[in-house]
Amino acid sequence: MTAIVSIGLSDVATQPSSIRIADRGLDDSNSNDGRGATIDGAVVHGGHQLPPIDGGVAAWKVLFGAFVFEALLWGFPLSYGVFQNYYFEHEPFRGNKNIQIVGTVATGMPYLGALFTTPFVKKYQRYQRHMVCVGWVICIVSLIAGSFATQIGTLIFTQGILYGTGVLILYYPLLSMVNEWFVQKRGLAYGILCCATGVTGVAFPFVIEALLMRYDYATTLRALGIGIAVLTGPCLPMLRGRLPPSQESAMQKTDWSFLKTPLFYLYATSNLCQAMGYWFPGLFLPSYATSLGLSPATGALLLALFSMAQVGGQLTFGFLSDGRLPLHALLLLSPLVSAMAAFLLWGFSHSLSPLGIFSLIYGFFGAGYVVLWGRMGMALSEDPTAALATYSVFAFQKGIGNVLAGPISAALLLENINATSYGVLRYQNIIVLTGAANYHAPEETTQQSVAPLGVSEQHELTEATLAHIEKMSLYVSDHSGEAIHPPPGCPAEGLFGRIRVGSRNSTLALIQANHVVAALFKTHHGFSFPVSTHSVKGDANKTAPFLKLASEVGKTNANAAKSLWTMELEDKLLDGDLDIIVHCLKDMPTVLPEGCIIGCIPQRADPTDAFVVKEGLSYKSLQGLPAGAVVGTSSVRRTAQLKHYYPHLGVQECRGNVDSRLRKLDAEDSPYTAIVVATAGLVRLNKEHRITARLTAPTYLHAVGQGALGIEIRANDATTRRIISAIDHRPSRLACLAERSLLRYLQGGCSAPIAVQSSFRSASSESNGAVNGTSNGTSNGTSNGKSNSTSNGTSNGTSNGISHGTSHGTSNGTSHGTSNGTTPDEREEGSGILELVGTILHPKGGVEIRARHSGLVNSDADAEAIGVIVAEKMLALGAGALLKLIDELQHVFGPPKAGVANGVPVGDTKTLT
Repeated sequence: MTAIVSIGLSDVATQPSSIRIADRGLDDSNSNDGRGATIDGAVVHGGHQLPPIDGGVAAWKVLFGAFVFEALLWGFPLSYGVFQNYYFEHEPFRGNKNIQIVGTVATGMPYLGALFTTPFVKKYQRYQRHMVCVGWVICIVSLIAGSFATQIGTLIFTQGILYGTGVLILYYPLLSMVNEWFVQKRGLAYGILCCATGVTGVAFPFVIEALLMRYDYATTLRALGIGIAVLTGPCLPMLRGRLPPSQESAMQKTDWSFLKTPLFYLYATSNLCQAMGYWFPGLFLPSYATSLGLSPATGALLLALFSMAQVGGQLTFGFLSDGRLPLHALLLLSPLVSAMAAFLLWGFSHSLSPLGIFSLIYGFFGAGYVVLWGRMGMALSEDPTAALATYSVFAFQKGIGNVLAGPISAALLLENINATSYGVLRYQNIIVLTGAANYHAPEETTQQSVAPLGVSEQHELTEATLAHIEKMSLYVSDHSGEAIHPPPGCPAEGLFGRIRVGSRNSTLALIQANHVVAALFKTHHGFSFPVSTHSVKGDANKTAPFLKLASEVGKTNANAAKSLWTMELEDKLLDGDLDIIVHCLKDMPTVLPEGCIIGCIPQRADPTDAFVVKEGLSYKSLQGLPAGAVVGTSSVRRTAQLKHYYPHLGVQECRGNVDSRLRKLDAEDSPYTAIVVATAGLVRLNKEHRITARLTAPTYLHAVGQGALGIEIRANDATTRRIISAIDHRPSRLACLAERSLLRYLQGGCSAPIAVQSSFRSASSESNGAVNGTSNGTSNGTSNGKSNSTSNGTSNGTSNGISHGTSHGTSNGTSHGTSNGTTPDEREEGSGILELVGTILHPKGGVEIRARHSGLVNSDADAEAIGVIVAEKMLALGAGALLKLIDELQHVFGPPKAGVANGVPVGDTKTLT
């Protein structure tokens, strides 16, 4: 008897409340396995489509709510200069030189606490809104409590430490929410968010000044506390994350490897210097104006001008940082202009006009720097776990500068005032420090500028040279591990540098690496890409079972077998001997070593499996093979599907590279009637003529990542990441990330018979075909006309292992290059509909659990969420019990619960790739 259970998006309403899996002793009592709440067989949140990023009502509501909180709760301490001037002139704090510590602590606490708060926010993502509410209450209570202070120590604690703690608790959950909603427009979102304090800074000084002059500081603080509560309270319901709370994100380790990069220290030096000088104008402009004999209202006017300019500056810098100007140019512009304004305008100001001009210029350029933190973090690491980490480090540095500003200024202020002297004498040391701190920053950051990428005029290529590179697949390595000398036209040392490429020690692996090199060289002529090959454990022993080999090298997790093809190469990558590794994506573990990430995924080739018959036999399909005929394969997944759908056949292991498997098949004494191998491998080796038929969906599904190449790099290597991004193919990447997310969530690997089928359709596309190298049924036309089409879907036209669009297979095996896919101009942006089907089978056939989900995706996180949803649906239908049974049958891995928490790997995990 054969049992199959499937569930899809359209099936949710019709699924029975319980589903019994009759065979192999599996029982529906374990179907949920505690890994996801279900309603009628479907995961509760599985039927909900994630809202779009970078736009939409929900995204702008969150940004608006965060804007209001930032404006009022951050805007208050940033207007402390008015309070400071009042406290210094009035009892009970008159003349106290420590009064500026209140403001620096209130603004410094949220920065200094960033390093400690952001890991907490990340770990307890589901409590983000609770954190906002707690911080909101603390801020309001601190203002009310501060109104009763009569000692400087009490005032520092309430209006300084307690208020700063409240902002610290609420701010980073807000920032995390904004990060979830804005990706490609993150610079603009940060600009809008940061300029909120500028908007309120226009009005806050005048409001505070009017209240202080009419009443006293106690009444003013109480009125402000009540007013902030009334204005921000209605925004609380708007604040929510985009992604559903996930145990998986809570378990991920933050990647701190960016701390080891020289670029980080350049950024850190620049940021710390800028932080040291930034705060002084906001603290001392009001008292500077008073020293010139101007009215107290003038100080409020200068802070308002400063805030108005801040709004424009932060919006402008945020907008420009989204790819419109190089990051290093903006990092140079902001502090340099700020320094010149301090030296030349503030220092020589003896009237309102130059002070007003200084406030506008310094507010615009100085405040624009903090908006660049998000892009600086993305330049240091693309690892999602590092986004808040880099921001928290930069914020911590700014907090250091903020807190030090108080005692430093107290030491630098002079007693005497001379209205005609530089800086009216009293403030000259403050002004010099402000300019010097800003001026130091560009000297460091300009050094990190890299040569422009993809500048074709730097190294002209002839058609003959490009043709030669295209033929690099014929080159055979000496397998020595030494760099392969590039062909004519591809320099050993590029004008801008070299990127060292690593590959496994096999002909197919070298062909794949050389095709990647050819694609990279076309887009980055100024670089060289020497290739070296290296032996790996999986290639050294072609007879022992994969799981036995994995246990011999101490790998006992779900990724054990796959690590046999990656460990040695990844060691060389992390040691700095290689810059990129070209892998078959299906051979890559779903959890990479710390410090490694998938930098890009080129356009996917045909992901299907190929049915190859022994030379001289006339069989056309698996169904047509006689009972007892032996099919060879080395894959647990293929074995399970063959036994499940073709139980009349025998299956035997057939290991080795493609050439050796074909030789084993065609040998006179071969036990095999046919073998099943990956279609893409045959195509890349120019052996497409051996394909008898392609095994396609909806019946036969392919391996996770099959047909795609994964380019692995160091997580902190921003330059290499930018270079290889030129060959990244967005639809292929999204589909593969969804597949890998499903496999990771199920804790599957080579040992688990898990198969998938994915398709990505552009949201604006009118085509019903797949656009990423996967399809809803693939034609099996071949070049020798051996077979006829077995499905009505589309097949993938491939060229040297990197596919170019989708082509229609015809009955005589010819392939027409009509593209149903994404054009190069579309591949980097735009949303689309991603559908993912996942299945797991008993290793001996007889039981299959299948689920599917489709939804709109705008980002990598969306694609990975689709994978998690499908995995949870599979778990709800009994995949957990089936996985446990598979582990027990193999006698290698322990029960899945030992390494799984709610379906998520625990222990030494890496970020989602």
